[in-house]
Amino acid sequence: MSLLRSTSHGSSSCSSVIKALRWLLKSAEVGCLQVVHSVLIGTFLNQKVPRDRKQAPPLPLWALVQWERRVLMSNCTVLEIILLGTFLLMAWGSLRFSDAQRLDLQKIIYHDGTMRGVIWRSKTAVSGMPLAVAAEGFLSKGSHNWLWKFLTVLDTVLAKSGLSDVDFLLPLMDEDGPVYPLQPMDYATALFYLRKFLGCPWSQRPDPLQHLKLNFTLHSLKATLLSWGPQLHEKVTPEQRLSQGHHSDPNSSLDTYSRDVVWTSLTYQRKMIQEVQGGWRPAIAQHRGGMVIFYSSVGIPKGLPPHGISAMKQKFMANYPSELIHADLFPSTRLVSLVHDQLSKKVWKWVPWKYRLSLTRSEEISSNRAQKMPKIDHLGLHSLLFDDPPSIDVSNNAMGVNSIRNMLEVHDRAIALCQGAHLANLKAYTHKFLGFLTAKYDGDLRNPSVLEAQHADQKIWTVIAELMERGKGQGKSKGKRNSGKSKGKVQWLTEIQRDGGFKQLCMRYQVDSVETLPVHDVDPVQDFAPPIDSFTPGRLPQPEQANAETDITATIHATAEPLVGYGAASPSCCEYSRLKLRDDDGPKALRSPEHLSGLPNLTPWELQRVQESFMMLSRCVEVLTLVFQAGLRDDSGAFASRATAQYPQKLAQLFANLVAPLLDTSALDLQWSSLDALMPTKHLSDYPFAQIDGGGAFSHPDWSQDNRQEHDWFKTLRTSWMNRIISERLDKILLAHVASGNPSPPFSMEILTPFKDDLEKFLEAQGHPPDWSVRQHQPIHLHILHSLQKIMHDVDFTLLPSLLEGVRTGFSTAIPPSGIFPPKERADIEPDPLSAHLSNWQSAEEDLPLTRELVQEEIDKGWVFAYKGSLEEAQQEYPAGVAIGKLGVARSDSRAPRLVVDSSVCGLNGRCIIPERSALPTAKEVLRSYPLRQCQRNLMGFSLDVKAAHKRIVLHPDECGLVGFSLEGQLFFYRVTPFGAVFSAFWWARLGGLLLRIFHHLIWLSHAGFLYVDDFLFFMEANMMPLSATLLCIFCQLLEIPISWKKTAMHSSIDYIGWKFNFNAGIVTIPIEKILKLRGYIEHLVSQPRTTRKSLEKLIGLAMWITQLFPLMRIWIHYWYHDLYTIPATHFSIDAGTWPRIHQYLTPTLTFHTAHLGSAIPISGKLIAVRHQAVSSLADLTSLHIKTENRIWLRIINPNSSKRKLRPDSL
Repeated sequence: MSLLRSTSHGSSSCSSVIKALRWLLKSAEVGCLQVVHSVLIGTFLNQKVPRDRKQAPPLPLWALVQWERRVLMSNCTVLEIILLGTFLLMAWGSLRFSDAQRLDLQKIIYHDGTMRGVIWRSKTAVSGMPLAVAAEGFLSKGSHNWLWKFLTVLDTVLAKSGLSDVDFLLPLMDEDGPVYPLQPMDYATALFYLRKFLGCPWSQRPDPLQHLKLNFTLHSLKATLLSWGPQLHEKVTPEQRLSQGHHSDPNSSLDTYSRDVVWTSLTYQRKMIQEVQGGWRPAIAQHRGGMVIFYSSVGIPKGLPPHGISAMKQKFMANYPSELIHADLFPSTRLVSLVHDQLSKKVWKWVPWKYRLSLTRSEEISSNRAQKMPKIDHLGLHSLLFDDPPSIDVSNNAMGVNSIRNMLEVHDRAIALCQGAHLANLKAYTHKFLGFLTAKYDGDLRNPSVLEAQHADQKIWTVIAELMERGKGQGKSKGKRNSGKSKGKVQWLTEIQRDGGFKQLCMRYQVDSVETLPVHDVDPVQDFAPPIDSFTPGRLPQPEQANAETDITATIHATAEPLVGYGAASPSCCEYSRLKLRDDDGPKALRSPEHLSGLPNLTPWELQRVQESFMMLSRCVEVLTLVFQAGLRDDSGAFASRATAQYPQKLAQLFANLVAPLLDTSALDLQWSSLDALMPTKHLSDYPFAQIDGGGAFSHPDWSQDNRQEHDWFKTLRTSWMNRIISERLDKILLAHVASGNPSPPFSMEILTPFKDDLEKFLEAQGHPPDWSVRQHQPIHLHILHSLQKIMHDVDFTLLPSLLEGVRTGFSTAIPPSGIFPPKERADIEPDPLSAHLSNWQSAEEDLPLTRELVQEEIDKGWVFAYKGSLEEAQQEYPAGVAIGKLGVARSDSRAPRLVVDSSVCGLNGRCIIPERSALPTAKEVLRSYPLRQCQRNLMGFSLDVKAAHKRIVLHPDECGLVGFSLEGQLFFYRVTPFGAVFSAFWWARLGGLLLRIFHHLIWLSHAGFLYVDDFLFFMEANMMPLSATLLCIFCQLLEIPISWKKTAMHSSIDYIGWKFNFNAGIVTIPIEKILKLRGYIEHLVSQPRTTRKSLEKLIGLAMWITQLFPLMRIWIHYWYHDLYTIPATHFSIDAGTWPRIHQYLTPTLTFHTAHLGSAIPISGKLIAVRHQAVSSLADLTSLHIKTENRIWLRIINPNSSKRKLRPDSL
């Protein structure tokens, strides 16, 4: 028995042991233990050993707010509501876990926004303790709050249990909810869920409490609100704090006779809510008894001067000239600061491996780290700050020998940088340590694990620290003995210990016996004049050795100037020679292609050779690169080496022989200017022909064909506009605007006014008076567009009248057909009736501030309006029908978040009759149009993107009630066609198709044009594309077609519909982002063959998109399709007594048509085996011989299961 806790960290305190022995003496009457009542033993109870008492830290405010928000979400599960509600109740009521498990649920009263109850037994109150909790919380509005929802779900659980007397609050739970019959949850399980929910697993944001979870316990819930009280000072009274903590006041007995003793605690809680909502934020208390923060918030300790690291680096380079100094090997600032601080104080402590980071690794972790606390915009809460130094995960699964070597080497450099020890000795230790770690052991012995190695390193450095502590007092006396020698000089070895004795080294062969050439005897300048007439003779300095200890800064500065005509370097490449890798008696290899930084298990001296050779090579490359970049130039500015650029006859002949098979035998001399004429020409009748451009049946993409049937309707307008564009060089303005990425329109109204006048004259000449009025809630000049449509005799004559009146949805009133798209067959499936959904998808609920912001933006633009009445009033106002869909937020890496209304879930999309189906172009259509026929010049592309295209079409006022959504109890309806409705895409396809047909006629010259949803693409000859693009941009600005000018592109290489088209080279490439995305999907499935249907569908979808241009590659995708439609079977058990009636639940194909009582067998599940016996019909069931004593296991395929498994053939 250890009675001194301070000297034995693993034992219990002496008082606990003595009290336990006294209890045993009293209970068991063991006579030999009477000594524990002696005076000597009793003194240990009276002695107070100073120690830091551990207490549970309070939870941050962020955790309570996130829990309350989750409970209020519509998609919160029963498990989360029960657990989070209990945790919130314990926090607001300042309850211990034992108090919560002694709450009589039958005595709970919920009235007037307050819950009251009685703890039938508490640690401080044996006869009972009252409880009261304010229900409003931080986020609730009105009567709908987290406590009401929690109590409602809890009441449902109690009713389902059938128990009349439940005296605990938190029942035992599994993934599906409470476990029946109800039984109280144990402490360990509750603690597990507490730490799990501190990370908010339902959120997609990073876990801000990832490294702090283990500090919190269930008692942290009780301490949370109690820790906030002292921070408000006089705003809360001591009486309120005592009442909130359920502490009795020793100076008063009035509470015993009070009618209601919970008013003060309710006042305390509501005061907290009021202060937080007013902007006050409680600080997080220091964790008493917890681990002291390893690093301070300041990057450099007080003992290290601001420029100390720079000075230490210079000294390090002087002491170790062969060491490489770059960010991958240099220790982080925090590590250097810590080592310097410990060495300066002469108190060494072991540095954990997770903090031994290089400068590069530390910066990567700091830059990739998310915010410590997500911002809670609803209350304007700011992030709380935690001191969390950069660290890595040290575990047996995530690290290898190379990672350990890197950590040890970084630590060695940090100590050597602070002059704590010589780097050679530290490297020797690292080498020896790694040798033991990677040694091969005989028999069944295994190598040490990573954590065992870390523990061994800790023990070794602990011994080193003890030796340093013992040597403190001896340092001064020993230092006086050598006071006559220069401080800091290396003391040479004069004797060695060998075979038990000391042997004196012969100093005669080390000192004054070797003659060296004096520096002044060497001629520093020699004549290196090359025999070339174009150069003047010069005198170059003596070549400098690359690995010399002298500073090469002067050399670098000299070579960076355009003064050097020739530069050469000869680094020693012996350490890079592959001949050393041969298995013969040659020298030992220090490198290999797999280990360029050095083979494992090198000695410190061998590693020094590797580093010196690398440093020589890198310095030579750096100097030669500077010589090449600067270059010696003549008076004209050309490189002087051009005068000597001559190829030897044999080299030129050899090169000619190599390239001869690639050339034809034509005797013509080819000129660079005539290369365009040599390119193959696509003639007027050559295949392939593009058919689909997105503009409908009467529009074709390739306008370089000779069989045009169109009339040039806009010739007069185009001629006048082109003359103005060329005379004012507006194409140059557009090129500069597109190159800058400016989001504003390229041309001002002053520039556009003459073009507007030309357009008005043109319309009047055609008999169409210009009408520049704009319909409400959309920006486009539809009347001008309608006039142009009539002039060109466009087929879709019902489009513009519908747009001006307000389009129909196809629900109650038929949509007039366009005549440009093929008809669409109507599905025979009976659609679902209209419905109203007052909850939204998780993408909208998880970030309510963002959702509110997006809704407000659309309200400000006039697209959405808030309905003041109820759902019943909306149904009366819109007799055509009312449908309330689910709101979602679409997020993408390439664009800002946007609102999406799911009109399918409410039955609207299924009931809207769309008369036609539009056709969109693919990458194949673009390739079929390339190159332009009879064109031998360079081509250029131009792309336009319409901003929020679907929402530029206004709905008919009678049908606005069909496109609604709800947010926080408020109804909203769209005035325009929203993204997510089937009729929205159809109406924009018609309007976009009309614009494309007008664009074709405006350009008229040989070109190709396409429309994919809201993205336009055109390409034509490079010298004409800027002019035609300027023509289209002026047209869009005059008609106020909303273009996303920032996305506008004009170049020979254009990104379009996910592909990268190069119109000069005639190639199409897959963007690297798509390749990396596909590679990530494949690597994920290879590492985890057991996957989900969603993951497999993502992989197949992306692979199908990529292989649309490579159809032969699709033969390999059928393996993934087989896995997608092969559902793994699952085992379900049924009671043996129900086996004789199993056929009542099955169809002839062994599919369950009704739910089986007493089991979780899904409806539509297919039975394939019973106790490992395959079955295929009802007759097979009767032939089975099954004992009915035990439960019967069935193997069933659930068609709704999301689980999938990849076969070996698929991998």
